[in-house]
Amino acid sequence: MVYNFNNKTILITGGVSGIGLETASRYYELDANIIICGRNKEKFQAAKDYILQNNPKKKAKILTYQCDMSNEQEIKKMIDEIKSKFDEINIFINNCSTWLSSSILELKVEDLNDAYKNILKSTILGTKIIGSEMKNKNGDKSIINISSFAGIMPQKNSSIYACLKAAIINFTKSSASELAQYGIRVNCITPGVINTNMTKEYIEKNKNNLLKPISLNRFGKMKEVANGIIFLSSEYANYINGENLCIT
Repeated sequence: MVYNFNNKTILITGGVSGIGLETASRYYELDANIIICGRNKEKFQAAKDYILQNNPKKKAKILTYQCDMSNEQEIKKMIDEIKSKFDEINIFINNCSTWLSSSILELKVEDLNDAYKNILKSTILGTKIIGSEMKNKNGDKSIINISSFAGIMPQKNSSIYACLKAAIINFTKSSASELAQYGIRVNCITPGVINTNMTKEYIEKNKNNLLKPISLNRFGKMKEVANGIIFLSSEYANYINGENLCIT
């Protein structure tokens, strides 16, 4: 299977670390132009260095934008700046997220609001605004949302994270049916237990319980999730829409 993303422009939210960064690096390896969106601009240079070190001979573009994906005005401003540099966004990866582990009885309202903004609201607003830009363009266009194994197999003390990630799966299916008329495919990736900076502390504390239901008896790698994202956005998945690919 040979992937071709030459001259494609990919926008990845939460792209400065973890699965987002690994996905950006894989797309760049396949000759795509990369736009990384994140809230912490201090991480931008390290992210670009990581991509370039992994792909020293590639010549595609890498741009970075500081943006809060739960803020509609910030997203629109970012899109206006992107449009001044690229004709269109071909693929949008809704990867913005945060991690929340708390018992229901001890849950802080401010943590609940933060989780909603960074997990679900960001996904909805990103789809709304980037989808509006995509609908008037020709060719295959793809939006991929990122859920979590917690969305299909909730864990103790992760009820809020779990319900927001489950909502992303259902939002994917509904938005896919709406946006198909514009040639926009919307799919979802549900990673299993993947070691990232965001989850490593939780995984270490719960290692034995987390391994029990995993048939391969190991935790997943970020590159394995990135490869699933690449597939769903490629020409090999042109007839896949509204689906949730579990990488577990």
